[in-house]
Amino acid sequence: MNRNQKVVVKKAVYILLLTLLFLITSCTAENESGPHTWIDSPGNSAALSRGDTVKVRSHVFAQGGVAEVVLSVNGEPYRRDIPKQGSSDFVSMDQEWIPNDPGVYTLQVQGYDAQGKPAQSASVTVNVLSVTKLVAEIPVISATPIISPTIDISPTPVITYTPTTFIPVVPDITLTPTLPPGSVVSFYAKPNQIKAGECTTMYWAVQNAQRVIFGGIDQPFVGSYQDCLCSTQRFSLRVIDLDGTEKTHTVEIGVSGSCTTDVPPEEPVQEPIEEPEPVVDQTPPSVPVPGVPKSGSTLSCRSSQTLAWAPSKDNSGGSIMYYVKLEIMVKKGVWQPASGYGPINDKQVNANVQCGGIYRWMVRAKDEAGNYSAWSSPATFSINID
Repeated sequence: MNRNQKVVVKKAVYILLLTLLFLITSCTAENESGPHTWIDSPGNSAALSRGDTVKVRSHVFAQGGVAEVVLSVNGEPYRRDIPKQGSSDFVSMDQEWIPNDPGVYTLQVQGYDAQGKPAQSASVTVNVLSVTKLVAEIPVISATPIISPTIDISPTPVITYTPTTFIPVVPDITLTPTLPPGSVVSFYAKPNQIKAGECTTMYWAVQNAQRVIFGGIDQPFVGSYQDCLCSTQRFSLRVIDLDGTEKTHTVEIGVSGSCTTDVPPEEPVQEPIEEPEPVVDQTPPSVPVPGVPKSGSTLSCRSSQTLAWAPSKDNSGGSIMYYVKLEIMVKKGVWQPASGYGPINDKQVNANVQCGGIYRWMVRAKDEAGNYSAWSSPATFSINID
């Protein structure tokens, strides 16, 4: 056996030993009672190149399902990933790491089960070189003929040669594509408990996504929205991941009390029989008429809009207070409360709006005797997105 053949035989034995070791490790993992983690690649003491993308491949076992896998570099968490296999007991995970500086690094992988219990971690030490590592080529093995002499006893011997060609076996390499990471979303309200008529602000910050949608309108990845509420409401933030998956995140604002002031019943007044009973005003004021913006108007992008109306008339001649409610269209024909204002002793109010929204608003009046008019007919307007 020549030198080239010995090299091929050694490589085949090495690949066979690695395969047997992986099968033994996999079988052992399935029999473990507690969470456990294995690192398949890179191997311990592997030589890597600075700036290259290193794929850390691992397996995690946890009864009840693997919920999360954390990759740490030199003891510091580098990235967290959720298994693509869902809540399976035994999962595989590919996580990428890019070394920026040469040196010796310790890579550690640790899994967590559905109850947050950490698995036994696995770690390897790798050497990052300052120069690009050369990729070894598969040697080309030249066939060496085996000489099989056939001797014919005659005055002149005739020798024939039967060549045997050695064909090297190249192992199949399976490439596993790396899927895009899932979105990371923070969505909350501050404060999330208010009194009726007070305002709150919702904040969001999104990473690893294609689109962010709030109120039926595309929004920046980091933004906020302020609203004044008269009742408890739930707001939704829709996020489209890089792989096209849509996820909905919600936040609920609790509101105590009501924007409408209840008029307590008047106690009867005992009057002398000889004196006439006082006249009680039970006639409500006239219905106010929305004026600005005119119904059907389309306005430029803005964050606030003045709502003005024609004043009501009341027979008592006393002062009149007004109440305004503003609604936003979430889908065709479906409206939800946006803001409420009142009591107002003026004939206009400044309302909070957002670009791209479609709104309608109504107003009603209340006199000093506590009589309420009916709500006015709704007036609609829209705000351009830019």
